[in-house]
Amino acid sequence: MIKIRISPTIANEFADRLPDELPLDKLRAGVGELTIDEARAVLADAEFNSDPRAVDVGPYGMPRATFNAYRALAKQVRAALA
Repeated sequence: MIKIRISPTIANEFADRLPDELPLDKLRAGVGELTIDEARAVLADAEFNSDPRAVDVGPYGMPRATFNAYRALAKQVRAALA
């Protein structure tokens, strides 16, 4: 099991998007535990949503704070998996 911290920004984002491939019951604000496969799925989602070539960031796209929260989540999960 891998422990990760989910920020309120990311928890809110997951609650709004409801991505099917993620274990949403484990992705509430605070510290949660994920299996390796679940962590890899969260990492893939966070990497996509923190890729400036994949998402628009700014006044007509994803807010900068949300983009940065995804980037921080990707960094955290990548380190936990290493």
